Formats: sequence, C-alpha cells, structure tokens
Amino acid sequence: MQKRVTIILLLLLQLSCSSQKKRTLITINSKAYQALKKYNPDFNLWAVKDYMPSIQTAFSSSHPGIVSINFNEDNIGDYVVMGHDRKHEFLLALVSNKTGFKVHKLDKATYLPPQSISMVTSKNKREFGLWTYLSVFKSTKLKSNYEQKSILIKNKALKVNYFEKGSLVYYFKNNKFHKFISTKKT
Repeated sequence: MQKRVTIILLLLLQLSCSSQKKRTLITINSKAYQALKKYNPDFNLWAVKDYMPSIQTAFSSSHPGIVSINFNEDNIGDYVVMGHDRKHEFLLALVSNKTGFKVHKLDKATYLPPQSISMVTSKNKREFGLWTYLSVFKSTKLKSNYEQKSILIKNKALKVNYFEKGSLVYYFKNNKFHKFISTKKT
C-alpha cells in the first residue's frame, strides 16, 4: 500500500475553525504531494481562516480549497487544491498517470492578502476573505448564458464556486482540462 502524506497545513485547520468540530482531512498521495512541491516548493494551501466567515461556516467539517476527484477514471485519486506562494494564487489539479502525478495549472493570479478581499453577501453584510470554494460536480448536461453550446459531462468534474455569484466547471477530456462558464443555478 502506498504511503500517504497529509499536507501539514491541513493540521492548522483546527486552529482556524470557529467551531470545535474536527475537520475531515483529505489525505494526499505521497507522489501527488511530491509533484506539487516539485512544481512549486513555496506553494501553501489557503488556511480556512483565509475564507470569508460564511464559507467557513458552510465548510465546518471540511476544507473549501481542496477536493479529491478521479478525473481520468484510473481508480487513483486525483486532487485539486487552491493556494498561493509569495507572489501568486493558484488553482492546481494533480492528476495521476503511469509514473506518478502531473500538475495542471487551471488558474493563476497575482497574490492578494485574503483579508484585503471583501464582498457584500445577499444578507447585505460585508465579509472579508476568500469567496471562492471547490466542490465535485457530478455528470450532467450543462447549459449556460455565457457559452454558445451546452455540454454533456460524462465523468465527475470540478466546480469552482464564486459565493452567491456563479461558478466555473473544469472537466478532464483527452488528457487536458476544459473550462465551462456556468450560471449560479448549476
């Protein structure tokens, strides 16, 4: 059985949790972790306290910036993580292959300290912190006001949610990721 490594940063989650509940930890395969650190040795997963309070509450038992999905249906868990280094923010997918894991950069942006980011919620309350979070999207047909064609997703996909705004769906096809701009209702 392959040795599993838990990203040490996940241990900090209990410190940033507003409730006393323990969070469900996603254990990342050691080869996936090695691929991530080789790709960017300075990569850090966002801490739960970096997210706006509404998201912290919604994710009281898990982490909003990491999911496990089997994109390529090889029965080896693949992962998507949101994090940063000193200069950039990243959305990275770690997909298994015959020799280990390949890192796919899904998104990259200039680093902004999370507490410098704010938005007004539907309850007309200003909250500070990250307002994007990850979830698994099951197979379905997708339509959007922003895309010319609808698509049929046959496998599980990644959904990047923008709190109370909308989402992007990333699906893996022909060994690469494709992005579909979705609407709030997906």
